[in-house]
Amino acid sequence: MPLFGKPHKNPTEIVKTLRDNLSILVKQDKKTEKV
Repeated sequence: MPLFGKPHKNPTEIVKTLRDNLSILVKQDKKTEKV
């Protein structure tokens, strides 16, 4: 999944994308900790 696929994104969308990716990474980390 490309973070900055569209270079003409506005900063709000970029921040939202980064936060979404961060939350996904955090969820994956929690899953690996349980295993």
